Amino acid sequence: YTCLKIDEVSNLGAARIRIRSLLSAIRVREQKKQTRQIHPSSITKVPFTEEMRKTYTILCPQMSPIHFEVLEPAFRACGYRFKVLSNDNKRAVDVGLKYVNNDACYPSLMVIGQIMDALLSGEYDLD
Repeated sequence: YTCLKIDEVSNLGAARIRIRSLLSAIRVREQKKQTRQIHPSSITKVPFTEEMRKTYTILCPQMSPIHFEVLEPAFRACGYRFKVLSNDNKRAVDVGLKYVNNDACYPSLMVIGQIMDALLSGEYDLD
């Protein structure tokens, strides 16, 4: 399925461009004779094991300094490696802008920016 966002009420130029792009993509797919593979939408849950508790770090984006202040010590007291990420720099915004669709709200941009900034920092093992 394709969903076209049409939010320009007085100027349909942007909607026309979106439709032209969709038609172009369909034509390219037909020319390349690409077939679509349909995958189930269900997600396979990976259980968080005792062994993972010792070696994995849970990254938590900072969304409320007052409330999240208690999360890190609480999780650590339960034996988890837990890190509340920093939300006090412009870098999280810049990284978020790089990885988030421009229709996303500012809080989601900040959350993705914090997580991606942490993952790209080299401080955490991504394997």
